[in-house]
Amino acid sequence: MEKVTLKLVEFYNLETEINGAFNQQANQLIIRGLLNETIKLSTKIKVTDLLKKVQVELDVIQAKRNELVEKHGEKQEDGSFLITPFINVQTNEQGEITSREDNPKFQEFQQEFQAFLQEEKEFEFEPFTSVDLEGAYSEFNYVQFYKLVKLDQ
Repeated sequence: MEKVTLKLVEFYNLETEINGAFNQQANQLIIRGLLNETIKLSTKIKVTDLLKKVQVELDVIQAKRNELVEKHGEKQEDGSFLITPFINVQTNEQGEITSREDNPKFQEFQQEFQAFLQEEKEFEFEPFTSVDLEGAYSEFNYVQFYKLVKLDQ
């Protein structure tokens, strides 16, 4: 096992690199994701184990996000909390927005959450080697994942 220091936001990026991302509206593949690449089954198992560890960190991040939404948002009838980016939204007869104001509480939320995402965390992982990646080919760039690769010297 080895350790690497990652910013919390990088865990989101790593999860996307593992699972991939697709823009539904544009019907466009953003990144295939390591689990969708043609790699050895043993490597996919190792990537899946990595994903489980990343998900633990993402759960902590989501808990903090929920805490900040509760702090800055408004309680809804169903007991949940909501924070909207805009307030005093005015629309015309066609439903088009004619005026709106930035929600200062949303801006406070954003500032706190973005600052939190810049915090660093030491992450323990099993490095990926040239044996794991042997024969792998991709047109995509997996920047966060590369931090977890230790090629033979």
